[in-house]
Amino acid sequence: MKPEPFYEKLKSKLDELKENTLSSLIANDEEYHRLANQLDLAEQQYQALNLTLEQQSIIDHYIAMTDSCNMEYSTLSYLAGLIDAQKIGMLIPTGSTENTNTDESIRKFYYDILQPCSVQCETPDTIKFWKRYTQDEEDLLATLTLDQSAAFKKLSQMNLDGVGYSMADSFVYGFQLGTKILMALMN
Repeated sequence: MKPEPFYEKLKSKLDELKENTLSSLIANDEEYHRLANQLDLAEQQYQALNLTLEQQSIIDHYIAMTDSCNMEYSTLSYLAGLIDAQKIGMLIPTGSTENTNTDESIRKFYYDILQPCSVQCETPDTIKFWKRYTQDEEDLLATLTLDQSAAFKKLSQMNLDGVGYSMADSFVYGFQLGTKILMALMN
């Protein structure tokens, strides 16, 4: 059996750590639950569509590809949060103030400062994935009626919104964890 490369072991361990911590964050996040409920309703609408087996197969493949990509992106986002937290962990106070708490401060930093100036970094494999994904989406939309296409686009947008929230939550957690690690190393 070929030994697993260090990078894959690291990603696997990060996934394990992330899932353990993310469970408690998800349990207490109202926005996540709101989006999950909307996603459930959209899925019910999708199931109610009168699709052929071929159309349903294409949509299911599209959703599976989306989920796989989002999981990989989530792991890399978590890792990026850890790396960024080490780089800038001392720039943001880690305590709550009268007007805001730590999570809100970090989210504000992520959305208002870091994300707008971020340079998109994609590997050739990721670029290839997105090209294939875009082509699969175009192929799928070509097989749907206008109503089905609108319902599918709505479901797809909700999925992207959920990914955005997950990315921000992953960044917040990674940033906080990185700050704690940095503080522990400095003590």
